[in-house]
Amino acid sequence: VPAPSRATLKRTLRITEARASTTALETLTKASVEALVAAASLPAAERAILRVALPRVAALEAAEQSVHELERRSEELDTDLKRNQEHLAAAKSGEGGTNPIATRIVALERARDAGRARLASLRDGLPVLKEAVAHALESLPPLATST
Repeated sequence: VPAPSRATLKRTLRITEARASTTALETLTKASVEALVAAASLPAAERAILRVALPRVAALEAAEQSVHELERRSEELDTDLKRNQEHLAAAKSGEGGTNPIATRIVALERARDAGRARLASLRDGLPVLKEAVAHALESLPPLATST
């Protein structure tokens, strides 16, 4: 029995590449974890770990966003406060009664102080949130994504 000619043989070569990458906890986002959870190539056990970690990652991301917003607002309040203090100094009068600029300064100082207290509270809570995310992800092996 003669062997088939080479021209009629079909050969298939299949190559699967894997790329491993690491992501620092500080740069982990809700969207990136959701993308990993949705990846079909991820083993079910790893997907389950990421699902458990997802609310913690979302909470950490939200807290960090709040910190940035409060820092920005604090800078705005400091600028407004300084401007109003300058107006007050320029408008000092010997008349009695309530000075509207002084009232505005007191309100700005209260808003600034409340914002600083909230900012300090959020900053104090960030390590706890980061630890919760790290704890939720600690049993996860390094992820390899197929390309």
